[in-house]
Amino acid sequence: MLQFWKRSLLRGFAKYQRWKERLSRRVLLEDELFAAWDCFVRIGSCTVWEWDGGSRPFFWNWGEEFQEDMVKGMRMWIRESLVPWTRRQRPPDNGILPLVLDKINVIQDRRYVACGEIESLMNYFAVSKGDTDVRVVYDGTLSGLNGSLWAPYFPLPTLQSHLRIVEPGTYMADNDVGECFHNWILDERVRKWCGINLMSILRSEARVWERWERCAMGLRPSPYVSVRGILWLMEESHGDPSDPENVFCWERVELNLPGHEDYAPHKSWVSKRRSDGTTLAADSISFVDDIQPTGPTEVDARQASQVMAKQAAWRGIQDATRKQRDVS
Repeated sequence: MLQFWKRSLLRGFAKYQRWKERLSRRVLLEDELFAAWDCFVRIGSCTVWEWDGGSRPFFWNWGEEFQEDMVKGMRMWIRESLVPWTRRQRPPDNGILPLVLDKINVIQDRRYVACGEIESLMNYFAVSKGDTDVRVVYDGTLSGLNGSLWAPYFPLPTLQSHLRIVEPGTYMADNDVGECFHNWILDERVRKWCGINLMSILRSEARVWERWERCAMGLRPSPYVSVRGILWLMEESHGDPSDPENVFCWERVELNLPGHEDYAPHKSWVSKRRSDGTTLAADSISFVDDIQPTGPTEVDARQASQVMAKQAAWRGIQDATRKQRDVS
């Protein structure tokens, strides 16, 4: 199945390339060719269990309105001039140095950081995750980078949002997006301000600077970019609501508001219903990197979870299968 998936992606890109040439009478742009090469290098490194070469959005499998953002990265807003910041990086404590080095090795091996023009650095530090793991945060505030970047307000779902897609008897699954921030390409204009100094980590006397190519944990626009991308993914994955073969199909929106003559307190105020008018439609909701598909039956919920996982992988977004829980 892994080989089938890889061959299908290659055939899909060849089909996209022929469509592009017929549409515009020209070959693919240089940015698209590089992005495609990078995608297939990573595809070649994938194993059954892990995206060992890292991931990158397969832009040809996204809707046309999203493709440029998948190739070049979502454009970020720079609201004031940036000032270079190149202070020496403070080394981590010896007790957690091996853990931090492991994290650095991963982002290097997966080419989330790379050599390139660097004008400013980001400070980074480790935060404990239990007793045996750490999370490395790349602080864009100390260097002044976050103060110069702007990210718009965006809402996250609340409990009330979640209640719209469940009622007594609803089944729910739990999908997780792997390397949530690192899935998304960093705006080219911002990369030279996102350098990291690895001298103290690698115990090197020579200057070892690399820069982020992806959205980093600690960069102000990263949550906005990631949430926006996952919402696009969900929009693409839910498909045609009028297709009866689509697990996410629905026919009408039902209002169940206090004051209505037939108001039922155990039902949500606003819900999507299937053609029989009584069955709550399968749906999904995302809390940053957590996607929670639901369905009126156990089979529907499991199918909804499978669709979301497959659609994510088909578009180059990691689905962390190891973190999934069965429907309940």
